[in-house]
Amino acid sequence: MDVATVEEVVHAIQSLTEADYDRLAEAAKIRMVGSAYTDPRDLVNDAVLTPYRAVLGQGGRRWKPEVDFIKYLFMTIKGLASDSRRSAEHRLTDSHRQLVREDGGERDFFESPDVATPSVERSALEEERHAERRRIVAKVQAAFAIDEQIQWIMMGIEEGMSAEEIQELSSMTRTEYETAHRRWRRGLAKVVPGRRQS
Repeated sequence: MDVATVEEVVHAIQSLTEADYDRLAEAAKIRMVGSAYTDPRDLVNDAVLTPYRAVLGQGGRRWKPEVDFIKYLFMTIKGLASDSRRSAEHRLTDSHRQLVREDGGERDFFESPDVATPSVERSALEEERHAERRRIVAKVQAAFAIDEQIQWIMMGIEEGMSAEEIQELSSMTRTEYETAHRRWRRGLAKVVPGRRQS
């Protein structure tokens, strides 16, 4: 697949309608939870600018005209929000600092003797579980990386969406959704053997 030229990207951006922006904003509202984004419009703007920056060689995922531009933007919104969540580690390192003195000085919340800390064994077990979960998620993502419909289903499941919401956001018909969902379940059984079917 060839990547889009500057002219093709500009034309695709200029062709977006108000309805397209509304759909993108709805997706951004869902995806931005837990990220550094506070306004869905900012996330949409970043997504729309991504293919333009990418074609100018400024980084980011390039758009291929064979892929529907709106679907590309939905997946870009997902990626940007995910990247933002991962980079927002300041919440884990800075949020424990609280203003607790009358003079406005800071102290580390975890310095308080009232804060319970888990045992080393429990922490190690939790980390092991998280590592295993990350390994499985990465394996599943890799297995379905080129199946756009399954990508939509995985995103919807992750966000707790109904089948109808996934269909609306992805523009899949009910038949397309059901076919993709069967494909997803069969593929998942191969990727993660022994998984309990839901």
